[in-house]
Amino acid sequence: KLKDSLKVSTIQSNSGIDDIIHTMPLIYSRAIDHTRSMLDRNNGIRVSNLMKRAQVIVLYGDGSIFEIARNICYKLDEIGISANAYNSIQWNHCKRLQQDKIPSFSILLSHTGKIRVWLNAANRLKQYNIPSLSITGNVDKRLLNLTDYNFQIMITRKLTL
Repeated sequence: KLKDSLKVSTIQSNSGIDDIIHTMPLIYSRAIDHTRSMLDRNNGIRVSNLMKRAQVIVLYGDGSIFEIARNICYKLDEIGISANAYNSIQWNHCKRLQQDKIPSFSILLSHTGKIRVWLNAANRLKQYNIPSLSITGNVDKRLLNLTDYNFQIMITRKLTL
């Protein structure tokens, strides 16, 4: 059923506004259904518990994903959770968290899961014993193999259905 619901139907350059208005909700619905199917409940519980225990949550992303990381931080701040977003790894910050034994949790956001800076960051976070979650599309498995947890989401480069 999921496979059928994820069949791709592209919005063309000659698509009318009615086609786009009809198609947009379906795109979001299918992305949510796909992402839900990829989530592991037990990993979700473990990640949730780590986030609850963390005094600091650090999110990493670059480009447009950095803006998503910042928005997540705003939402976490609204509920009283200290969170920071960075578009590059902050080694001194990681080192201080480890030295001061500050409970922390890191989230690396990546469309592809193969950007070298985030692969290096995941390795370094592991060296500092900072638990990490990668949130990636299922394009490449390298980043998810380096982080403690991974949530795969549906991504697309084109506006497709």
